[in-house]
Amino acid sequence: MSFVGRTLFAFLFLTSGLQKIQHFDIVSVAYPYFLLIAILLELVGGILFIFGSKIGAQFLLLFLIIVTPIMHAFWELTPESPEHLNDMINFFKNVALAGSLIFYIGS
Repeated sequence: MSFVGRTLFAFLFLTSGLQKIQHFDIVSVAYPYFLLIAILLELVGGILFIFGSKIGAQFLLLFLIIVTPIMHAFWELTPESPEHLNDMINFFKNVALAGSLIFYIGS
């Protein structure tokens, strides 16, 4: 049963990493190496996590710690904007995911 749970959890990261590969354009990205690192953390971490690796969980946690405050900085937006609510929801979703990974790593 835990394999199914890890697979469902990792599915979010795997699909996100694959989507980034599909839309990857090295010319239009300000920091292409950071994007490549993010993709590797998501894909390698997701695959390792499915098979019960704590290193995979650490990769996913590192991805969330780095990306979340950069991509979902809701505090920089006006509270009335739709982007504010969207970024706030995604920020706290990622915080919850990070908490789950910390729980997994600690067990």
